[in-house]
Amino acid sequence: MLATLPAALLLFFGWWSGTFPGGATALGGAAGHLALLLVALFVGAAWSDPLRLGPKGRFLPIALWVMVGLSCLVSPVPRAGRLGVVLLPAFLFVPAVVERCWRTPEARRRGLVAVAVVVITVALRGLLDRPLFDAPRAAMPLGHHNLLAGFLVALLPLVLLNLRERGAARVLSGIAAALSVGAIAFSGSLLAAVALAVQVVLFVLWRVGWHRLLLPTALLVLALQMPRLAAIVSGHDASSAARMVYLDAGWRGLTLRPLLGWGPGSVPWTLAEFLRPIPGINPPSEVVGDLHSLPMQILYELGVLGFVCTLGTAAFFLRRRITERGEAEDSGALAAGLIGLLGAAVTRLGGASLTVTALPLTVAVAAGCALSARPRVGGEATRRPSRFGLAYVSVALFVLMPVDLAAWHYDRAADRAAAGADADATTELEAAHRLDPSFPAYSARLGPRVEGPAGAALAREAAENAVSVSALWLACGDREADEGSPWAREAMLRAARLDPLGALGPFHAMELAPANAEAAELGARALLGEPRLLAATFWREHADLRAAAVAEVQKMDDVDAGWREALARAAAAQPSPLASSAWIGLEMDGDPALSVSLHVFRRTPWRWTLAPVEVDAGLAEEITLPAAVRLPKPATL
Repeated sequence: MLATLPAALLLFFGWWSGTFPGGATALGGAAGHLALLLVALFVGAAWSDPLRLGPKGRFLPIALWVMVGLSCLVSPVPRAGRLGVVLLPAFLFVPAVVERCWRTPEARRRGLVAVAVVVITVALRGLLDRPLFDAPRAAMPLGHHNLLAGFLVALLPLVLLNLRERGAARVLSGIAAALSVGAIAFSGSLLAAVALAVQVVLFVLWRVGWHRLLLPTALLVLALQMPRLAAIVSGHDASSAARMVYLDAGWRGLTLRPLLGWGPGSVPWTLAEFLRPIPGINPPSEVVGDLHSLPMQILYELGVLGFVCTLGTAAFFLRRRITERGEAEDSGALAAGLIGLLGAAVTRLGGASLTVTALPLTVAVAAGCALSARPRVGGEATRRPSRFGLAYVSVALFVLMPVDLAAWHYDRAADRAAAGADADATTELEAAHRLDPSFPAYSARLGPRVEGPAGAALAREAAENAVSVSALWLACGDREADEGSPWAREAMLRAARLDPLGALGPFHAMELAPANAEAAELGARALLGEPRLLAATFWREHADLRAAAVAEVQKMDDVDAGWREALARAAAAQPSPLASSAWIGLEMDGDPALSVSLHVFRRTPWRWTLAPVEVDAGLAEEITLPAAVRLPKPATL
């Protein structure tokens, strides 16, 4: 049974607890934390050198963990990295646990058969996305096509190992490989296709006998990506253009905190400060959960010191395993583990979603496979949990229990709110905030439900704890305005600065100070982001300001002349005091792909309309002009 433990972990994380949607639920997140900590108890005496780096390298993982802790300590958003600090040792222990589970050839064969079954299950679910669920790409159960491809790329060399066996193990290995390659192809992930080609080259260099079967397959998958590659080279690929915006933002942030970075997990909470979105490439109010490049993300979050420790640990592990090639009891397992790691590294050049824990787990299992090729001496003595392991798990549980319990109350609050039980939802949110007071999502949700200045204080607390999340500053400004606070306009201006393509921040900032010299310019920005705001009932008492805002738009030479003319024609109709009203606001979790809760805070989406603006319903329906900031180039109307 111990031989199947790594596969059980992969299935548990790859199907539910470590996926993009499943890991955001309280039950999924807590179950994943508990599973990792229980597995950490199996590391035994190997905790002092879980990656078997030897006397010269054994302190590198410790140095990495220390750097992660220091970076979290000096971070402006320390709460964002708390789970990373606590769980990093558990992930570092997984390779040693896999090594223990696969110490013998028979145990490794059984374990790899179980891994093949997991890969078949995951890949088959991904392949069913298009025919049964009408999805454009294979993405489930991981929740995103790049995540699915990265999961399968890391495990493909492992499942291929059993092609050298006979009988059912060989058949399962072949099926797993075929389905895995098919799912990668239908995921449309360019980097995964490149990773496959890299893995084939590495297999050839290692002189694996069946490389002739792999090379045509990898080339076929790569050929399917040629249209995308051509679009990237010609500069017509929107995804690549957006990634360049993220990398530029990451570099800007790194230059300000080069040594220890902004802290683990800080990207979604701080990146907006450095983001320079491009109209037509980046949507208004875009939620950026990661930098789409793991090297840049590590540099941004951990700084140069953390990056050096990370790279040093990986390089030393690779060097140590290569030097063991001549002494390995199973050179195939060593090759499969290392090639799986290098394939995963290629896919992470274009993805950095470490909060989706299924991905780092596959890396840990591949590393464990490489370790199992030459099990450490005295491995039988590691059966009993060490005192260090027990102490670590105890401390980790003490830190994680209030975090996971708060997430459970949050999910209950979302369920109560959906059922219309607002009083119960408020009670659950209060419990979540009490258990985890520095987590912005809880105080942000609680603020609108608490009357008086206390509610405004909660909204401001959420915005300040998250530092640079535009949606929370918008919610803060709206709540402060309800209380007549002088800080309301400042919060709206902050939201407008963090979301330069958004409409509601500048509109409300203008609304709160219509006599200000910047009011017309702010109104113009709002109209560029949402032309239907021409129908706002606010203009009934401020017709001159409305005209001035439209005039400001007419002066903008970088906006298409046809679009400006269309806006001027739409502005000829004024909001009527007799018309029925409607509301235009920012749907914080309206689109799961752009969910603040899911991407920024890794919590279950909970729809919330932020800072709504009252409009003339009939006039708003007549304005069909697209937002100027969504146009990739000057519009022709």
